[in-house]
Amino acid sequence: METTQNNRLIAEFMGYELEETLTDDTFVYAIPTINNNLDFFEPNELLYHTDWNWLMGVVKKINTSDYTVEIHSMDTRIYNNNTGIIIFESECKWQQDELLNSVYEAVIEFIKWYNENK
Repeated sequence: METTQNNRLIAEFMGYELEETLTDDTFVYAIPTINNNLDFFEPNELLYHTDWNWLMGVVKKINTSDYTVEIHSMDTRIYNNNTGIIIFESECKWQQDELLNSVYEAVIEFIKWYNENK
């Protein structure tokens, strides 16, 4: 799956829906900012794959459900709090931004699993 599709998957998991803009035929996600304003992003402008601030919102949502995201220096693990079963684990090489990639990959795989099993 390409990055734009993965980011759309995350946005939908977060509860954001595509909305048609009033000025043309483009579609955007209305995403709340820290100040509870809305910023509008086309699907190819979503930053979950490059920005910790975006990605941590997803981790927080997962952690407030029956699941836990554990982020370590070399890997990421998501498991079910009730059963202790690991849903997905992603290991990374020690490279710049590799941990972000590990968390991003784990979140994507978790959401795919979650959508199939909810």
